[in-house]
Amino acid sequence: MHRNVPHSFLAVLMNWYSKYFAFVRWGNFVSRQFQILAGVRQGGVLSPSLFAVFTDSIVCKLRLAGDGASIGRHYLGCVLYADDIMLVCNSITAMQTFALVRPIC
Repeated sequence: MHRNVPHSFLAVLMNWYSKYFAFVRWGNFVSRQFQILAGVRQGGVLSPSLFAVFTDSIVCKLRLAGDGASIGRHYLGCVLYADDIMLVCNSITAMQTFALVRPIC
């Protein structure tokens, strides 16, 4: 993604997220610590912004690919609300092409 973000800021984020660990507690039992390898911190101050930047790039790629549904000049192939994403196409075949054939990441 080309967002003109300073490399030093990206380095801080990468360092911060590379040290993201968790454990599971169930009743009186606690699991071993494990590293979180994907996603953003739930409840984190930056999480909504990072999610928005990521999803914006996906929507742009989908729109430029020409897949999905449109009404007039309005692209509706990918509808987002909070952390939900809905893909919209005019047929099952188009959806399979839209969701499976085109890599978006």
